[in-house]
Amino acid sequence: MPIDFARGQGGDIIASTPDGEHTVIPFGQSAMPVKVKDLNDEVSAARQAWLDKRLRLKDHVVADTRVLAGSPTVEGTRIETALVATFAVDGEYDDDVLEMVTQTYPHLTVAAIVDALEFEGIQRAA
Repeated sequence: MPIDFARGQGGDIIASTPDGEHTVIPFGQSAMPVKVKDLNDEVSAARQAWLDKRLRLKDHVVADTRVLAGSPTVEGTRIETALVATFAVDGEYDDDVLEMVTQTYPHLTVAAIVDALEFEGIQRAA
């Protein structure tokens, strides 16, 4: 049965049922007895379960909900694979691209760079 809610004078809430019954809930009071602590515990547990999700996409590429909202990154960094892909030209990479990325991000290994590029669909130039 749908219930309509309206705000009354002084902030009171008026709940109306289709059969014409009205209930006034005074401002500052709860319409339902809810244990806030129990609700907070459930929300915290659900949030933590979501935060603990980490997905390995390639050997050096992960998506972790705690890092850049789950965007694919090079493992152990906050460097997005899409950012690494911006170094490629026409959807391909060669040794020059690998060298540019290595100069820009000296802490990344060549294997990590290659994984990031290939994850983004960038292929090695022939």
